[in-house]
Amino acid sequence: MEVTVRNDQLLPVREASRYLGQQIDRLERGDVDKIVIMNRARMAAILLSVDEYVRLARRAASGSSRPTPHGA
Repeated sequence: MEVTVRNDQLLPVREASRYLGQQIDRLERGDVDKIVIMNRARMAAILLSVDEYVRLARRAASGSSRPTPHGA
């Protein structure tokens, strides 16, 4: 599976631990829809807001493969 990421969504693991609160604020404000945490130059984890996680979980539970708009 391919993950599309903008530069402002990438965060080295050391910065993630140092600035986690600020990154959570960015997610909650809707500045970004995900934060991709990099470890040794590879994608290691993706941080999502609770709203985005719930949206994705509902879509997966419904078996839908088509995207749903944010806030749906």
